[in-house]
Amino acid sequence: MSDDDNATTVRTVRSPFGIEVDRRESHLSSLPGKRYQDWFRSLDRAAQVFSGNSSDLEAHFKTFVGTPTFATELSDDFGDTAARLLHNYLAALGTLRDAQRAVHHRIWPARYSPDDPRDDPKDKRTIWETEIWAPKVAELFGDGPAKFLIGLRNYSLHYAIPVTDPSTSFASIQGSGGPMAMTNSVLLQCDELLKWDGWSRVARDYIEAQDGGVDVLHPIALYSTRVREFIMWFFGHVEESGRVAIDEYHAKHNEYVHWRNVEGTWGHFGMDGRIIQFRKVAEARLERLVVERLDFDGFFTGDRAVDRAKVITGATGEQHRRCGNDKKNRQAHSQLAALWRCGLRASMRSRALAA
Repeated sequence: MSDDDNATTVRTVRSPFGIEVDRRESHLSSLPGKRYQDWFRSLDRAAQVFSGNSSDLEAHFKTFVGTPTFATELSDDFGDTAARLLHNYLAALGTLRDAQRAVHHRIWPARYSPDDPRDDPKDKRTIWETEIWAPKVAELFGDGPAKFLIGLRNYSLHYAIPVTDPSTSFASIQGSGGPMAMTNSVLLQCDELLKWDGWSRVARDYIEAQDGGVDVLHPIALYSTRVREFIMWFFGHVEESGRVAIDEYHAKHNEYVHWRNVEGTWGHFGMDGRIIQFRKVAEARLERLVVERLDFDGFFTGDRAVDRAKVITGATGEQHRRCGNDKKNRQAHSQLAALWRCGLRASMRSRALAA
């Protein structure tokens, strides 16, 4: 027996639905707005990583700060855990900044004074970065606490992991002889920090102004609050740079999702389940119509476009007269059609107000 007799022929059979899914997803991937979608996801991941590390660090510090626990009563691993969480927070701080820079370099790539013969080839700054980005960074992150934290990130990654020092102190709250108040704090010793020569002038001045140690929770809380403001500011600029492309992508992506919802309802139960599932299919189709943008009448141009009139006909049961005698189905379609008309009128009012 020859090898040819034992050969097995493998055939790949694809359903029309699978082919259509690939075609529509390929179309979505080719839209300019898809790039913005990918950028927003990248920025969101970096923001979530930063936020998560910030929450973890704050939660650990608050097991001591603000409690009646003395520093001497802390477990042996408090300092090790604090060092690990602080390192993670500082690394996430740098990752968030680098992710934002990567995006704005793609959107606004024009180099700053590229024709100047004195221009340093290593200087990767762009016009947008120097004229728009840098002033906002200076506004939010140009003071001592913020500069210290930015420098501490470089200290942590390139010099040494900061050593935290839990401290319990007492001070009179009404002058000499008055009642005493207890304060817990997590310090970074100034002497150790100043051994590194990489601090900026502003950050070094901030360290030297502290009394023996930097209460690290203060700059962390301040920086985390300002980061949220900066993220919203930056997201706004990115959105405005691609508003038309983003709106087109969102509209067509919503159309695709609801198309999958409609087709998936049939596919899950098969052709024999149409009577049982007819109401659910009608709901899915009408939901698709409510969210559909009026200026995107078809998903594709040409003879294969998704035609709104046909979808309405299908959703209201005109294509399946054999189900028309079911009184419950007719009532359901009537109710859903009324809901859809309300949604459509609301959408048209919103567009009129926006205009």
